[in-house]
Amino acid sequence: MNSPVQVLIVEDDAPLATAFSVVVRRVGGIPVPVHSASRAAAILDSGGIGLMILDIGLPDRNGLDFLRERSFSAHPVPPVLLVTAHGSLTNAIEAKRLGVLDFLEKPVDLATLQPLLAAALEAITAPHSSPRFISPPLSYIGAADSMRPVFQGIAHACSSRTTVLIEGGTGTGKTTTAHLIARNDPLAAPATTLSATEDARIRDFLGNAAPHVLIIEEVASLSPDSQSALSRIIDATDPALRIISTSTHPLWPLVRDGLFSPALYYRLQPARILLPPLRDRVTDLPAFASWFLGQLRPGIACHLKPESLQALERHDWPGNLRELHNALAWACFSSGPRLEIEVRDLPPEITRPRGLSDPLHGSLTHAIRPWLDNRLRTEPALDYRSLIDELERSLLLELLLHHQNKPSRLASVRGLNRSTLRKRLQDLGIDPRRS
Repeated sequence: MNSPVQVLIVEDDAPLATAFSVVVRRVGGIPVPVHSASRAAAILDSGGIGLMILDIGLPDRNGLDFLRERSFSAHPVPPVLLVTAHGSLTNAIEAKRLGVLDFLEKPVDLATLQPLLAAALEAITAPHSSPRFISPPLSYIGAADSMRPVFQGIAHACSSRTTVLIEGGTGTGKTTTAHLIARNDPLAAPATTLSATEDARIRDFLGNAAPHVLIIEEVASLSPDSQSALSRIIDATDPALRIISTSTHPLWPLVRDGLFSPALYYRLQPARILLPPLRDRVTDLPAFASWFLGQLRPGIACHLKPESLQALERHDWPGNLRELHNALAWACFSSGPRLEIEVRDLPPEITRPRGLSDPLHGSLTHAIRPWLDNRLRTEPALDYRSLIDELERSLLLELLLHHQNKPSRLASVRGLNRSTLRKRLQDLGIDPRRS
């Protein structure tokens, strides 16, 4: 029978330390509470500790600094649960590298702590187990719930050299995420960012033997030859070249429709990070707005009036963070020297009541109605797909005219996948050379 595991509780808040001790006993552990890093160091030096609950904000030492120092000690650091009131992605990445299992946000939810502790103690006491391989879900603090798996993925990607695929809509922060991971590459390898349309340069990098991080933006637009070359380099044994790719378009539908290599698709996503749209992160919007205003008006205490923030929270944000930044830049310009952003300072597409059509939308409806009446009158059995094809064909012909009949330019400017656009033009019988 296994002996109970001693759990070192490093927490200067006495009531919280007591609550932790109760939960530790409840899951079969032996609590060892201390109130400072120096006292914790003495306990660790004496041996026998199997797990540690560590507050990041101790009176005599930052918790991460303490862990970093203990990594050079003769006595190994046990698995750690980190308690913090002010979490950040930077802390999450560093903590993951130092072997932290999870973050606990103050005020700590004891109902969440109990199964986490139980799983950790079970893994520690299991025969032939290694606590370092415990992988309970991470819970990074300071973001909407939809971002927690994102932070988990980023932290894992920063602590390894695995291939990473980052998917998300326009303006969700794919490039920023890719650069963050590249900056934290374990080999500190230099990074280069290329568009998937730069085939020749990408193939040059694929033959580079030196350690390097290659960020390929909009990987869905890679040519078939580059897709094959990329598959081969990922298959190489211990490749010096690390690939981080981004895509606005989900790759799986393209694989399913035969527009993207399935071999490459499966090789790109040992680590797959899906960035949620801003509309799924409304609770984070006040923090984003405050950050952007600080960037747009440095050194000036500019802020949103409550009704202005409410208007921002009602908006759908199809352009995500990029649209929010641009909307606040508009508001800063419109508000002039005033320190408060009022509703009247926001762009009209944000302040316009929902359900009200703008003049252009009204004229489009006016144009479609007689066309639709005529088509249904001449062909009563016409199906919906045929109607959509006719509309899309007219739209694509007009867009091609706006982009000098160059599908690649149309795809790049309008956020389309080149292969998908090419196939759609063929299906609709459109030859750009004759348009």
